[in-house]
Amino acid sequence: MARSSNLQAPFACLHVRAARKADRTVIRLRTRSSLKTPQGYISITSTFHLHGYHVYRGGNTGMEDTNTPWLTIKDLPAEERPRERLLQHGPAALSAAELLAILLRTGRRGENALQLAHRILQRCEGLSGLGRIPAHELARIPGVGLAKATQIQAALELGRRVAAAAPEEHPCVRSAHEAYMLLADMADLEQETLRTILLDTRGRVVAIRTIYVGNVNTTLVRPAEVFREAIRRNAVSLILAHNHPSGDPTPSPEDIALTRDLIAAGQLLGIRVLDHLIIGRGRYISLRERGLSFNAPSSPHPGSGT
Repeated sequence: MARSSNLQAPFACLHVRAARKADRTVIRLRTRSSLKTPQGYISITSTFHLHGYHVYRGGNTGMEDTNTPWLTIKDLPAEERPRERLLQHGPAALSAAELLAILLRTGRRGENALQLAHRILQRCEGLSGLGRIPAHELARIPGVGLAKATQIQAALELGRRVAAAAPEEHPCVRSAHEAYMLLADMADLEQETLRTILLDTRGRVVAIRTIYVGNVNTTLVRPAEVFREAIRRNAVSLILAHNHPSGDPTPSPEDIALTRDLIAAGQLLGIRVLDHLIIGRGRYISLRERGLSFNAPSSPHPGSGT
């Protein structure tokens, strides 16, 4: 105990704050005492530094052993706080939980923002799961709520759009892999989704459009919907892409039949279908490279100008 009061009068605890130093917790206990004197009562505030105590969930103090101390972000040393670490070292130096904690800003009683971030990632089984979970389901995680859930989803969507726009506003697509990099976020979608990458005469991206959400097959996908935007944008070619929510990008017979029908429709309209990518969990399959629906495997990718 670093400093104490000799007063024996009853006192009220005004404030308890914990700070982590090295491998121990130090609690600063602020108290107020009243002392009777001939001139009347006077109020004295005292501060105690208690070593060896711990702060528990709910703000209780005691000597019991526990592995779940509760420290707010402000109680952490400055060099361990996520926001300060980002400013000093840059965002790349932070873990996923630290970046998420910055978005959350606050935790809840008994759990700071960093602890809440770890629990969210554990519940979602990592960043991939966090990218797929719907907002209403994310909001049901204790400590999250609708406000934090929408903040997280907005940040994820901004990241996807930045990735789609980089490294330039109208990138060239010269290979199936470059096309995949523009659509990698589709691996996290829970529903089967069909998109098109529209290209100009130099193979530059004119636009990326979502055509259909649901079961992608020849009976539901209308060629008119696929090519409408390409005609409006004067695109000369396009790349098809759809995801398999199961994570397995192996093409089905329906995928191959749909590709064949859309290639034929494109030939009538003068718009080349260059490829059809099927996107799974962390990988993809190019039907052109596999020689499926297309005359023969092709590399480099059509539209590269080579």
